Amino acid sequence: MSTSKHSLRVTVGPSVDTLRQIHINQDSNPIRLQTELFDGYIVVRLKDYPDPSAYFDTHEDKFCIQVVGRFLQDCTADDILFGNEFEAPLTLPFGSSIAFKFATWFDPGLQLDLYSDHPQAFSPLIVTMNRLAVHKKPLPVWPYSQGQGVEEDTSELGLNIDNTSEARKAYFIDPAHRKAIKVDKDQVWSMDFCNPYLDFKKCTMSLPGFEVNVLRYWDGQPLRYVAKSKNNSAVFFIIQFELTVDGAESTSDEVD
Repeated sequence: MSTSKHSLRVTVGPSVDTLRQIHINQDSNPIRLQTELFDGYIVVRLKDYPDPSAYFDTHEDKFCIQVVGRFLQDCTADDILFGNEFEAPLTLPFGSSIAFKFATWFDPGLQLDLYSDHPQAFSPLIVTMNRLAVHKKPLPVWPYSQGQGVEEDTSELGLNIDNTSEARKAYFIDPAHRKAIKVDKDQVWSMDFCNPYLDFKKCTMSLPGFEVNVLRYWDGQPLRYVAKSKNNSAVFFIIQFELTVDGAESTSDEVD
């Protein structure tokens, strides 16, 4: 299977049943989502894919999910989670426990349940996002058309911390701090979720000390990122990565 040709299909939407395919690395052409729960834009960037994004000229990441939008449901920062969910049990490689320890070090808010019938890994959105800016203003015209990354800025939340992602993550590990932040419908949340470890082009996960060929353990399930409420009553948006074999989707991007 590792020598087969695969295609990667990326879809975005407010629910699993309403996912729409998007093109990768469309810096100036984000998809717009407008529901009663969320209003905003999403762009997905992958390194070494056709139509390369200028984002990777200045960032060492292998992928970046960029979201700009407003959460329209009354809640606090403790109520919104972001992470992965799967519909069936996973086949996990040897050494997974090491990877899990690294993941919880990289994202200290991460809660893992990967051995259940419906595996999942979620973290408070305000903790897990690599870069976050929150401003009270109207939803702007897409501001990252040249492949820029989000610049960290949570100063309008009134926090007595350094205006850095490291300080924000450390501060919001405390649930009481998250509960104290009201998510306002007039706030625009600009977010980058990214890392240099997951390579969609090579289908590998590279962590310090070892590299895993994801195709060896792939059982056909998509990799689904979900922003949802903590009580599972609302889904704000979904970004799904799905491999197909031998170019089954003619509009997908090929993976060697």
